Amino acid sequence: MRVLLKKLNIQIMKKSIENLFVRQEKGWMVLNKPATLAIQADKTKDESLKELVDEKLSTSLHFHNRLDRPVSGLVLASTKKKAQLHFTKQASSGKIIKHYLAIVEKAEIPAEGHIVHYHYHNQKAFKATVKDKMFEGAKRVALDYEVIETLDRYLVLDVKIISGKFHQIRSQLSAIGTAIKGDVKYMARRSNRDRSIYLHAYELAFVPFGEKEPISITAAPPEDTLWDLAWAAKNKHIERTRS
Repeated sequence: MRVLLKKLNIQIMKKSIENLFVRQEKGWMVLNKPATLAIQADKTKDESLKELVDEKLSTSLHFHNRLDRPVSGLVLASTKKKAQLHFTKQASSGKIIKHYLAIVEKAEIPAEGHIVHYHYHNQKAFKATVKDKMFEGAKRVALDYEVIETLDRYLVLDVKIISGKFHQIRSQLSAIGTAIKGDVKYMARRSNRDRSIYLHAYELAFVPFGEKEPISITAAPPEDTLWDLAWAAKNKHIERTRS
């Protein structure tokens, strides 16, 4: 049954693939990846975002930010070598800025914070370990977050990262005592039916290929009741900060 559902989801995706394109320019594009779709081929051999787009455009995408399979949101990709070098240089110098919305289980955490941990990718467990102090094999990671809304059972967080390590946001939020809704790998009480988690990359800021000034691109999260509440809270928060 699960295999049939996967095949059906891919068929639906192929028919609506145009909806994934947020912006398309010569040499690069920004896509809005649905949750549960792998960004590129993995051991499951399920069709990926890269394969779907490569097939449609007869090209070969190179991604400059990565999203975990259960995460939705914006990904930046290049299709030409010069554009690839341009964005790779930005990414390596920390000039591609990423903002996320996260819906987390309600917990006693500060209203905002700058979190620093030391991060290790445990490839055997397919999980990240983060600790407060340096340990062998670990690398320093940091994120900024702000609580922008309190719901009945959840908090809505605006999260900003510059770098992006394996499961970084998921593991760091778990380390401070909360968990993204649906993320049972990192302390969530229960999974979501579709195996997604409530983490959405809603904004990317970068300098486009061939230009000198940075731009910002945004995309709304998936449509459901919780995400609608979170997105409305985000828009109200923007209005408050501008006034």
